[in-house]
Amino acid sequence: MEQQEHPYWELGLSLFLIFVGIAVWVLSASFPRLDDGTPGPSLFPRLIGAGMVIGGTVLVFSAVGDLRGRVATLPFVESRAGLLKVVATVAITAAVPFVMPFITLVGGAALAAVLFALLIGTDLPRALGVGLVTAVMVYGVFGRLLGVPLT
Repeated sequence: MEQQEHPYWELGLSLFLIFVGIAVWVLSASFPRLDDGTPGPSLFPRLIGAGMVIGGTVLVFSAVGDLRGRVATLPFVESRAGLLKVVATVAITAAVPFVMPFITLVGGAALAAVLFALLIGTDLPRALGVGLVTAVMVYGVFGRLLGVPLT
């Protein structure tokens, strides 16, 4: 099967990745610091945010390189389904912080992972598996390893 290139999608999602990485970096600044001056629980989210920004930047350069010489149209805007996926991605990302007080950080991350997996066309059992793995990873890394309160 031949892999299709979607540089417009890659560009849009990489810009979104950069935005989310910056948001993670800024939001993790409010995490408590340890008395000895070490960053404490904010270190890991900040590393993740920095990685998202770096990865998004690399993808932007890749997408811009692929777009050179093409007509400047945005196929995901012309396609109603593609535009709906972009809007749904932004809506899920915006809604997760509001549902976290009710279902905790672990539940919110797992729910977002399931919805994102369904958005990209994954079948329901695999999407639920992605949500389960996400929940275990968030609980293990943040709750057990870093000691971040998850409620």
